[in-house]
Amino acid sequence: MAEALHKAAGPELAEAGAPYSPISPVEAVITEAFQLPNSNGLEKE
Repeated sequence: MAEALHKAAGPELAEAGAPYSPISPVEAVITEAFQLPNSNGLEKE
């Protein structure tokens, strides 16, 4: 799953997570969506 998210989001996701590395499989870091598609109709302000 993580590989698919990183591939879809682009290299910026890895750059955003680097300061928190290593991130274990049970941890999460909130970042921007970068290149992930937004299908919920909400737009970034």
